[in-house]
Amino acid sequence: MRDFSTMKANVGADVQDTSTAFATIIGRYINKRYLDILRVSNVQAINYTYLASIASATMLATLPSDFKKELYCIDNTSGNTFDRIDFEEISRITPSDENYSIFSDQNGVKQIKCWNSSDIVLKLPYIVRPTELSSTTDEPLIPCEDIIEAGAIADAWRYKRQFAKAQAMEAVYADLFSNFMWDNENQPAYPRQFVPTTYSRDLL
Repeated sequence: MRDFSTMKANVGADVQDTSTAFATIIGRYINKRYLDILRVSNVQAINYTYLASIASATMLATLPSDFKKELYCIDNTSGNTFDRIDFEEISRITPSDENYSIFSDQNGVKQIKCWNSSDIVLKLPYIVRPTELSSTTDEPLIPCEDIIEAGAIADAWRYKRQFAKAQAMEAVYADLFSNFMWDNENQPAYPRQFVPTTYSRDLL
């Protein structure tokens, strides 16, 4: 996939403005379109490989900044399933060694807490929370670079008051996005079939 820097360069080249100042503006357009695509398409990226190492001394671990919601939680060694409890329940119940809780600290940083008596590694696959592209090597969560660039080019032409060109690129963006949504929803391996129902002629 193309990274943030490459997409900015492509958009700048297309609108014939490769200045550093305009690249900053293009970056904002890229992120606007990128987050719009993720929101409308409702496509979710999942980190299946994340492991949380929790020491018995602290019984806490800081979760990644892009953590949105876990899919499940198991002991990476034994395979035992851990059950989540709400952080507010801790004062009312006695958590077991196979309970965990996820909460945000006073700085808004998400933490996972366990009540393990020994060091433990938890397998915790999670849904990734989309964030803006910022580093030059950042890549979109899903392969949608062509759509992002088309939308950003439309925005860039509009900024330059080239409204006819902006409108043309907006049409390209809409077409690419429509095809993307179709490909995402249409799964050839799982065809949708209608099952006809037979009725008795005497009842018609």
